[in-house]
Amino acid sequence: MIRKSQVALHVRVLLNENFKPKCLGEEYLVKDKIIYISDQAIYNDEIGDYVHISSTNFNGGYAYLNQLDLEFPIEIKNKPKVGVEYDEYQKLLEDQDKLRALEAYGVDNWDGYSDAMSSVYNEDEDEEDC
Repeated sequence: MIRKSQVALHVRVLLNENFKPKCLGEEYLVKDKIIYISDQAIYNDEIGDYVHISSTNFNGGYAYLNQLDLEFPIEIKNKPKVGVEYDEYQKLLEDQDKLRALEAYGVDNWDGYSDAMSSVYNEDEDEEDC
């Protein structure tokens, strides 16, 4: 399964055993050797998070993140271990549960979501693209 943090434009992916074609065009996707994410946005519906995908022979389809694997995954070896106090650990678990519940109910589609994410990641909203 691909993670949200791994979604980017033109990242090559593989369709895994969870992918079920929903139309004739997606039947062609299954047979194609090169499949990639064709839009950097992550969408959400009642089933879950999904992205738009394309291939060298078919332009347009979508797959849920649990239906995709990275074609060229990068493994990080010797990940450092970190230590936290038990109370902080419990708070992190509670925050994780809360975030997952909010995302499951479409918080990313709410007004102000992008402003909140900008403030979390210290992005300047007035900054112009170069």
